[in-house]
Amino acid sequence: MDHTIHWATVAKCSLCGNIPECAPLFQCSLQHPYCYDCLADLKKRYKGSIKGGATCIICKRSGVFQPSPNINNHFLKKVKARPGIGRHCRYHTTPTPAVNGR
Repeated sequence: MDHTIHWATVAKCSLCGNIPECAPLFQCSLQHPYCYDCLADLKKRYKGSIKGGATCIICKRSGVFQPSPNINNHFLKKVKARPGIGRHCRYHTTPTPAVNGR
């Protein structure tokens, strides 16, 4: 997982734009996340060429969406409770400067 991406973005559904209440979050082969309800909608509307699969609305790839191994219920609760995790600028603080170039 790319650590430069904000955690709330990783947990946000690509279709509805919400952070789901519970896991799992499903992802296409390029890791675009979808909540359970939106994945069911994708399967109905954009079946794609693979049985039981769907087509991602972001990358347009067809396939079977897999549960995200990095997203669980505990993580989703944390992100919803503190959406600014990892963003020091949000809390008007500055990062600690490096000492002696370290």
